[in-house]
Amino acid sequence: MILVITASATGQTLPAGPHANARAGCAIPAEQMHASSWSGDFDTPPKFIRGDAPIYPITRLRLREPGFASIACVVDETGHTRDFRVLKTNYPYFASHAIIAMQKWQFQPAMKRGHPVRCTVRIPFYFRVGR
Repeated sequence: MILVITASATGQTLPAGPHANARAGCAIPAEQMHASSWSGDFDTPPKFIRGDAPIYPITRLRLREPGFASIACVVDETGHTRDFRVLKTNYPYFASHAIIAMQKWQFQPAMKRGHPVRCTVRIPFYFRVGR
C-alpha cells in the first residue's frame, strides 16, 4: 500500500487546503502535511514531523514556470526516508530538488500492532510562483 502525502513549494504561503503550506527552502509545518489515502498494511500511517520544502529550480523560477514532481520513497522503522523513485515530473530538477529535501525529512514511523514498520509513501510536489 502506498500512502499519499501532498506538499507544495511556492514563492508565497499557500492557503489552507489539500496542499501543505510551504515556502521554497522553508520548513513545512507538520500539521500541514496531509495523508490522502492509506489502508491495511499498517494500523497507523507515518506522521510527518519536520522537514524543509524543496528549493524551486532557479531556471524555472526566473521564467516563473510552474511544475510538479511525484516521488515515492520508503519511510523506514526509524522514520527516515530512503529508496527514492521519481514517478512523474515535467522537469528533472523539480524531482531532484524534491528528493534532496526529502532526504532530510523526519517522520514518526507507521505502526502495526504497536510496532514501527516500514511503508512506502508517494508525495506529489507542486511548484508555482506566488503572485
